[in-house]
Amino acid sequence: MDIKKFFIIHNIKKMEETNVTTSAIVRFKDLDIKNHMIIHKPFLNPNNNIFNTQIFYDNHIMILETPYLKTPFGLTTYQKGPKLGHSITLMSCGTYTDSQEVITKFFNELKKIDEIMITYGQKYSKLLFNKEMSREEIIKIYDSGVRGKLDSKGIPYPDKISPKVIKNEVYNEENNQMESVPKIVLFKNSKKPLEINNWNDLENVIEKGRSLRGIIQPKVYFLKDRYGISYEYHQIKLPSIVTTNDIQLGNYSFSDD
Repeated sequence: MDIKKFFIIHNIKKMEETNVTTSAIVRFKDLDIKNHMIIHKPFLNPNNNIFNTQIFYDNHIMILETPYLKTPFGLTTYQKGPKLGHSITLMSCGTYTDSQEVITKFFNELKKIDEIMITYGQKYSKLLFNKEMSREEIIKIYDSGVRGKLDSKGIPYPDKISPKVIKNEVYNEENNQMESVPKIVLFKNSKKPLEINNWNDLENVIEKGRSLRGIIQPKVYFLKDRYGISYEYHQIKLPSIVTTNDIQLGNYSFSDD
């Protein structure tokens, strides 16, 4: 086997088999993208002929803990080619324990990942897209991990990210066919994971308007004429405190004057 191809395959296998340990997770309060993010030159995956790379934080694959962030839509299902994809959007607002200052700082750090990736795309544009490209041209074909837009009056909505919920394909004995299930570890009120057997279970737990904390991983993807950053969930933690959404007042609860 060609020695270069051997090392490429070895690197791919090593990435796939990497186990995330607590020590490798970067806490949101400690996040310093400018001084710690490392990304190597893209390489061509011989299995699918698509470019690949990995984002590191110092000498670990970059895995991030988010503050408690509001999820405005709950679990979102979207069409991804012939199959369905799933994501849970997180907005830069609305938490129980983390201040807006902390949240804004976290999103500003994520934006630095996008800035680095734009510079990265320009540096390797000849390799990736077969031509030298300006920064302005790269911006047009780069899909940011942090998204933001303006309302009809020109007022910006809160920034957001939309990490994907990865799925596993499992065999269902009842209908004798393969089906997808969420590949996610979810905690609430305990360090013991909740049992999530299907997408309905996950949808029922992740309610619209609630906040959650995520363990997420930024990943780079390359297409024929585009590239960008997406995020994937490893774990989700739901707050254990009681909120107004949890309170149900069945009896007359007013004070009488």
